[in-house]
Amino acid sequence: MIEIVANIITLILNTVLGLFVYYRNTKSWTNRLFLLLTIFTTVYIVVNYISLYPPQTTPESQLFWIRIVMFVCSFIGPTLFILVDTFPNDKIKLNNNVLLIVLTLCIFSATLSLLPYVFSGIEYPNGTPVPTPGPGIPVFFIDFVGLFIASFILLIVKYRRSNGVERIQRFYFLIGVIATFSIMALTTVVFVVVFKFSGLVFMGPISILLLIASLAYAIVKHRFLDIRIIVVRAVVYFFVTIVLVAGYVITVFVIGGVLFTNLSLTQERYLSIATSIVLAFSLQPLQGLFEKITSRLLFHNRYEPNKLLAKLSRIMASTITLNDLIEQILNVMAQKIQISTIHMVLIKGPNIELLKSVTTEKELEFDESCVVKIITIASQNPEKILIFQEVGESTEKGIMREYNLEITLPLIVKEELIGALFFGVKSSGEIYSSTDIEVLKILAPAVAVAVKNSLSYEEIKRFNITLEEKVKKATEKLENANKQLKELDALKDEFISMASHELRTPMTAIKSYVWMALNKFPNELNPKMKDYLSIAYASTERMLSLVSDLLTVSRIEGRRYGIIPEQFYLYDILKQVYNELRIKAEERQIKLELKDFISQHQVIGDKNKLIEVFNNIIGNALKYTAIGGEVKIELIESSENTSVKVIDNGMGISEEGKKKLFQKFGRLENSYVKMSEIPGTGLGLYITKQIVEMHGGIIIVESELGKGSAFIIQLPYKQKEGGVNINGSTS
Repeated sequence: MIEIVANIITLILNTVLGLFVYYRNTKSWTNRLFLLLTIFTTVYIVVNYISLYPPQTTPESQLFWIRIVMFVCSFIGPTLFILVDTFPNDKIKLNNNVLLIVLTLCIFSATLSLLPYVFSGIEYPNGTPVPTPGPGIPVFFIDFVGLFIASFILLIVKYRRSNGVERIQRFYFLIGVIATFSIMALTTVVFVVVFKFSGLVFMGPISILLLIASLAYAIVKHRFLDIRIIVVRAVVYFFVTIVLVAGYVITVFVIGGVLFTNLSLTQERYLSIATSIVLAFSLQPLQGLFEKITSRLLFHNRYEPNKLLAKLSRIMASTITLNDLIEQILNVMAQKIQISTIHMVLIKGPNIELLKSVTTEKELEFDESCVVKIITIASQNPEKILIFQEVGESTEKGIMREYNLEITLPLIVKEELIGALFFGVKSSGEIYSSTDIEVLKILAPAVAVAVKNSLSYEEIKRFNITLEEKVKKATEKLENANKQLKELDALKDEFISMASHELRTPMTAIKSYVWMALNKFPNELNPKMKDYLSIAYASTERMLSLVSDLLTVSRIEGRRYGIIPEQFYLYDILKQVYNELRIKAEERQIKLELKDFISQHQVIGDKNKLIEVFNNIIGNALKYTAIGGEVKIELIESSENTSVKVIDNGMGISEEGKKKLFQKFGRLENSYVKMSEIPGTGLGLYITKQIVEMHGGIIIVESELGKGSAFIIQLPYKQKEGGVNINGSTS
């Protein structure tokens, strides 16, 4: 029953694999020959079973089915030989003369097998049917056994000469041949002839499935399974089974049949039980031993995917420089997965922006348009990967073949295609396993994000460098411009100072002579002439005032305008200024009031310059107050400073007016008289502010349109640079 089930499963799998491989590429002679091999082996399994259990147990019937088995076997050897020579190409490349000899031998052997030349008859010496060899048995032997041996030798030669994927394909082919015919030899020859044990004969035909399965995988190389795992399991369980069966047979045969020839039935049973127990305890050690041996052979280049992913993650998390990042990623992948060549290509639109390679071979020069095209095609693939062996004949496969690329892995960040990783053949000679493919698929998004971050960092870095260069150039220009402005400002101050000095002397002379003409001329001047001279005198006086102010401004800005500090009561100079301006106030019918005050503190400062300050502030109040108005002067002392407050009830100052109040040549427009009628240079308040600040004080303006103005001058008792602290002591 077990034999029937095993044969049925073998027949189904053989048929499925044969058709599957054939329809993968119906034009390939490798696939066609594989289908023929599966057909012949499937038929062989069927007729071999019938020959063992014929429908009729007559000698003629058994002989007929044995001849049919030989007939089918006549086609297996030649088909295998031609397949070995053709594999894995699409066309038969066997020499025509050799091909003709093989086919002739096949037809001749098949013909002889049906005639009474291979087996002429059948005998029953011990009740067991034994075919009688005929004169044609050497021909069959050459056709079946000879071509099988030739196929095996040819496969070994081709395997040793090949490399890369073809070497791996032939390796799987070779494993299948060795496994299949080793099992057939052991089960149908060694156990039967040496140990006279035929209980495993049924495994001979079934073992053909190992050859068909490994060959199918070698042809298709699809990632739906990993043949190495199957090989490991199959080899382990096969050898464990063989060792256990052989051990059992040898123990029973040697001990029971040779050493103890007169064992009773009970003793034989005890011997069998003891042997079984020993073999049962040997199962695990044997399995471990064979797994260790096969793993060393098939997984000697194995790596731990989790460790590789963790190491690359650390690199991507800790490295930001683009070149270092790419170099470390490629080197680690090449070392751990054992890849001979890896390229990372970064693209920007239709152009290659960066190309980095790690290779043990000669570096390639990529065609830009081809590279961008294959990267684009790979990104449009549903699995986001192109594997050479799985791509049908197309443009992209031609490009991959030209550059010897096994895998194209696009790098995509948020649907933006930034480049790809290209992988060449493995330096170990193996093909990319399903584990390799899954690892690469997991890595692709992480590598893409890391590279994108590095690109952004490089862009920011380049931008910063460019910005620094621009700022440096702009700073140099500003420094040069500032230097030129300082030079021009120095020339201006020098010019104003020189011009002021030069103008002051003739203007003073003019003023003096005009005054003499008005007051000392012996003859009486007529009224018109007197008016003309008065106008000239007033204009000359204003010109001298302007020259004096310009000279003061030039000295201030040239830091040549110092103060001569002394100690005095501020109320005293306020009284002096009040007396000087009272007449002018009376002329304009303005009430000028100075509140009496007994000072408790003295200030330190330049008395003459402070007199000029209060002259300017109070004089301006009188200028911009309407006839009949009022100007008040108050002195306020606190523990830290003295404040002088000048209040008028004029029209006040707008916010715009406040902004230019202390600027050079800044004059107010909200006055009760025309600007042309108000004498002044527009420099008075500017000079006033500078003098107050030289004393360490400040000027505060409080004003609203229509509500008058208040100017507050605060002067400290002690200057910022040091001096006399007027509170009854000196420092």
